[in-house]
Amino acid sequence: MNRHPRLFELLAYVQTHGTVSVEQLADTLGVTLQTVRRDVQRLADEGLLAR
Repeated sequence: MNRHPRLFELLAYVQTHGTVSVEQLADTLGVTLQTVRRDVQRLADEGLLAR
């Protein structure tokens, strides 16, 4: 999955489900835990997501 669509999907999932685990996101998006952690950090750095 390309990064930008994945970031959008990650944000949409969190908005819909509220608090979710890194494991849930990795499973839902079909990516590794490391990828989710990196994406979450990027979104948090941009002020789009609270950790």
